[in-house]
Amino acid sequence: EEREKKLEELKEMREERINNFEEKREEIKDKSASRQAEFKQKSVSKIKEAFLKAISRQQKALERLDKIAERIATRIDKLEQEGVDTSSAEAKLVEAEALATAAQTALDASKTAIEAIDPESTTVKDAVGVAREAISSSKEAIKAYHKSLIEAAKLLRKERHEEATNEAD
Repeated sequence: EEREKKLEELKEMREERINNFEEKREEIKDKSASRQAEFKQKSVSKIKEAFLKAISRQQKALERLDKIAERIATRIDKLEQEGVDTSSAEAKLVEAEALATAAQTALDASKTAIEAIDPESTTVKDAVGVAREAISSSKEAIKAYHKSLIEAAKLLRKERHEEATNEAD
């Protein structure tokens, strides 16, 4: 009888240990899951922040390009007053201004897309994919604007040079 009591006590102790072990296992799983979720959230937030900084840099680049466009327009006005035909440069500048509007629209859309990333429900991979796509579209629009401004400046130089050559003859 005493032996049976001891066996019973041992069985209870064993069951208690198993229960404790399983409870600890569950606690560890919960902690691990919460840590992973927290890490994912922080990662997505950092990604979002980094891409918003990139958008800010692109916005500043667009502002610099706008200043260059203003300088080109001023140069066109001066050359027109001197009697130089600047029609092709003017046409290119109008095209560049249209591209500037498109670039600003793309930049705004990119910023909206990146700000819409929800750190709690988005995976890191999805966040990076959305942000890269948004950034690349605005980057291409800014490149097109820049290229158009370069062409306008080249045309302006060419027209000024041609006028100077005609006057020399």
